[in-house]
Amino acid sequence: MSRAFAVAVAAVLMAAASLFGAAGPASAVVVKNTEVRFDPSTSTSTGYGDYYSLYAYAYEAGTNTKVYRGGLTLNTRPIGGTTWTPLVSNTSAYVIEGIELSESFEYQAVYAGSKATTSTGTTYNPSVSPVFTVTVNRGIKYIEKGPRKICAQVGPLSAPYKNKPVTTSYKIGKKKGWRNSWTFRTNKKSMHCYKITKTKAPKNVKVPKGPKLRASKTVFVKSGGMKKYVDIQYYTY
Repeated sequence: MSRAFAVAVAAVLMAAASLFGAAGPASAVVVKNTEVRFDPSTSTSTGYGDYYSLYAYAYEAGTNTKVYRGGLTLNTRPIGGTTWTPLVSNTSAYVIEGIELSESFEYQAVYAGSKATTSTGTTYNPSVSPVFTVTVNRGIKYIEKGPRKICAQVGPLSAPYKNKPVTTSYKIGKKKGWRNSWTFRTNKKSMHCYKITKTKAPKNVKVPKGPKLRASKTVFVKSGGMKKYVDIQYYTY
């Protein structure tokens, strides 16, 4: 009797074990580390007043697989600063932002992470990008002061360009040398202002075709703690 009872108990235990194995979880939540990276900008110039594009994405750590769940915040601060200020946030794990350059700044992108929404989903851990620095060079931004007045402001304003000359010259056609065009001098506000005069377009006048503009060169002298800077732009047609 006791032997038959023992055999019956063993059979029940084996059946229970088999049932538990079949009904147990097939898989668990996957946890992955992430990293945030800034992709190269499509912008090529970092002069004052230019526009620059920032691209920041969250990736699965050590891969090129992008993460799309979870929010990303782009922070900024002056170079050498200690406090980050949010610039823009996105509910998805990327930020694409175009900025008009005014001063040199540091940027940092912070990924908030994302919890799995199912028992077989993926949890992404939060991460922070390395600091990305954009250094602004001398440049000119045109500011409209009125219907007939425009000012060329030389920046960045943290390194004032007061009462200094700005010389622009050109390469035209097949000639190798630079042709001096004109020089203006800024005022105490780092500006040069001029009036726009209205003129009527002449009628029945043919404009002769001349040699094409190949390149322009703008020279800024040493000022405000910044060294001499030469900005050269090449043109393609």
